[in-house]
Amino acid sequence: MGNEDQLRRREDPNSLPREEMSGGEEEDYAFIRETYKRRPVSPRQVFYIVLGIMAGGCLFGLVAGTVFNRVTGIHTAKTPSTVTIPADEVRENISPTMPADIAEGTADGKGGEDASGQGTNPAAGSEEGEPDTVIIYVTPTPEPELTEEEKLAAVLDNYSEIHAAFGQVAEAAMKFMVQVTGYKAEEDWFNTTYLDSRTVSGVIIADNSVDLLILAEYRALEGTDRIAATFTDGTTVEAALQKADPTTGFAMIRVPLEDIPAETMEVIEPAVLGNSFTVQPGDLTLVVGRPNGQTGAFNFGNVTSTGGLVPLEDATYNLISTNMYGSSVGSGVLIDTKGRVVGILSASLSAGDPAVLDAVPISLVKSLIERLSNNASLPRTGIFGTDISAATAELYGLPAGVYVTALSEESPAFEAGIRVADIITMVDGKALYSMQAYHERLMEAEPGTTMEVTVERSGSDGMVEYTYTVTVGELA
Repeated sequence: MGNEDQLRRREDPNSLPREEMSGGEEEDYAFIRETYKRRPVSPRQVFYIVLGIMAGGCLFGLVAGTVFNRVTGIHTAKTPSTVTIPADEVRENISPTMPADIAEGTADGKGGEDASGQGTNPAAGSEEGEPDTVIIYVTPTPEPELTEEEKLAAVLDNYSEIHAAFGQVAEAAMKFMVQVTGYKAEEDWFNTTYLDSRTVSGVIIADNSVDLLILAEYRALEGTDRIAATFTDGTTVEAALQKADPTTGFAMIRVPLEDIPAETMEVIEPAVLGNSFTVQPGDLTLVVGRPNGQTGAFNFGNVTSTGGLVPLEDATYNLISTNMYGSSVGSGVLIDTKGRVVGILSASLSAGDPAVLDAVPISLVKSLIERLSNNASLPRTGIFGTDISAATAELYGLPAGVYVTALSEESPAFEAGIRVADIITMVDGKALYSMQAYHERLMEAEPGTTMEVTVERSGSDGMVEYTYTVTVGELA
């Protein structure tokens, strides 16, 4: 039985008494008492788990933020930057063909007249022993005589080259031109709804890091349900009206930069605003946009006048008139031969024949464009006036300044006490000589602030001076 017990014990180790399991036998069956434990989590696994949770949270936040911005239209990532458009200075008494240093005399030693009235020769030797200038005359080689046919061909070639050069300038200008279309749902006599559209040319002014800002005429946008902007490459995107000026009829629209394809951004650019104070009759200019009512058209010609005046509330604009013909509903910009914008076409402010293209000088509306670009309030006082020049004042014995021709009813100027036929001579203690200067001073003010306006009024004892405090209002 001893062998059977030993065999049974080997087959069933649990039957062994605990006290007998010692020494070598315990070592032989130690694997039976092994227990399985869960592998401990390593720090690397903890890091990857936390990283996954954070990545999922970021992805969820990004998707939620994008959907929220698309739904609400609120740009929370960027704040529009301020657009600044420096004003132009008028340079007077400087000949357009003579450098200023020569026109001012001989103080720089470059020639002129001596005390006896005789002309001095800068080429002659000076008393300090400077050597005389040696002039070498070279006889030009005579050019071959051309036939009449060759002369005509040369003239036509030059004319063709001029046309080609103007075409290149106009093509470059198309980069900052935009076709702005306003859409409005209308109903005909049979109650059938149709979509009415009006299109004008706009000009890219700037981008404020959030929106692209485009100046256009308000007549195509008033009362519309939606606005679209079409760029030079044919891309069309939704736009919105930012602010309009009812006095001039100009408006600023905005297009979110994120809605403009990258390919389009590469072929468009803001316009360079020139100095219209330097524009003179006879200058060569171009008009681009929709001067004849068709998109992408251009023409070139000469400036015929810069003296046409359009009186408006708190401003008087002179117009740049040209010999270029267009449409009564034409729109666009006037540019010089270097491609700089010097005027904005305006059908509502055209002084004469609506088919003859007139432009508002860009220098006179730069302060207005800056306010429209920054969505700032537009100040007003309600004065219509005309200039009294120094010559007119001396001829009629009147003070120089601005003659008040009319006042808007219930306007700030009327409420303050200013009356028709008053002559404004000072604003805030500074002399005033033109309606343009009055407009510039007003555009520096903010609605709600005050201006001290000094006027002279005819009375029984002659001209009497009064000073009124005008609280600047806001254009609706």
